[in-house]
Amino acid sequence: MPLLTNREGRLRAWVRLALFYGAAAAASLLTMITVAAISRLASVGGEHPRFEFPGTTNPWLLAAAGLVILVPLLAVTMGARKLLDRRPPLLSLGLRPRAAPRGLAWGFVGGAAFLSLTSGILALAGGARFEYVDLTAAALAYVPATLVFFAIAGTAEELLLRGYPITVLDESWGRAGAVLLTAVAFGVLHLLNPGSHVLPAVNVTLAGVILGLLYLQSGSLWFAIGFHGGWNFAEGTAFGFPVSGLPLGAGIVEAVPAGPGWLSGGTFGPEGSVVLTATSAVLIALILLRKIPYPKSERASAAEGRPQ
Repeated sequence: MPLLTNREGRLRAWVRLALFYGAAAAASLLTMITVAAISRLASVGGEHPRFEFPGTTNPWLLAAAGLVILVPLLAVTMGARKLLDRRPPLLSLGLRPRAAPRGLAWGFVGGAAFLSLTSGILALAGGARFEYVDLTAAALAYVPATLVFFAIAGTAEELLLRGYPITVLDESWGRAGAVLLTAVAFGVLHLLNPGSHVLPAVNVTLAGVILGLLYLQSGSLWFAIGFHGGWNFAEGTAFGFPVSGLPLGAGIVEAVPAGPGWLSGGTFGPEGSVVLTATSAVLIALILLRKIPYPKSERASAAEGRPQ
């Protein structure tokens, strides 16, 4: 049997994924080099552009950097599904434009609610306390900036690990293997974040299981993107926790970790706490038991057994 193709003459899943990730990396690198070159040309005859980050990283600049990577990544995703799989990209990846508002809204509310519940349990268990902060006009202007940043970052991560990759794996190796493989990759990648170790990696892997199941069961990548963004927005902006080890500025309230690191999550945030381990396990059970409501427009697609 040929190494690169299956009995039907199609490229094997691992070949298609290798081409996808190779094209995504090349397109993103080329885009970043182009932007850097334009920036340098624009600075000829004057000072080189320099950004100052007062206290913390500016989310508007992070969002702009993320957008530079997101645009080519989206193009590669669409091209891979169309050229390698001969499937309609938007339809088969759960990215129908008309389904975006409802899917994003439902997902965002779900993700924010889950993280809020986890944060409340964490506080009740003595792992965190919340301090109110003086909200100035500048601080309030910071809120939409983080919303845009989390939306772009969540979309990019979902395209990289759910989206095309999990769809190809689901079709070739089955749902369990697709969810577990992409979830483990999600956890391993977050080992690079500041303050990460075994427990945060386990929790991020569980988050990957949640996002993968939500995508495949709902049939909507918009739903998974919204859930991811709502989770991070509630964590970083609403409650002021670090988001997977990344402190992105004070939230509407400021979370102060208390107690041992395994309980509070320490500098990694709630994803480093056993509380999130427990709440994630419960949520995964509810998803598997199909107790999670999805947008009505996506249910028919999920019933057909694959994203539509």
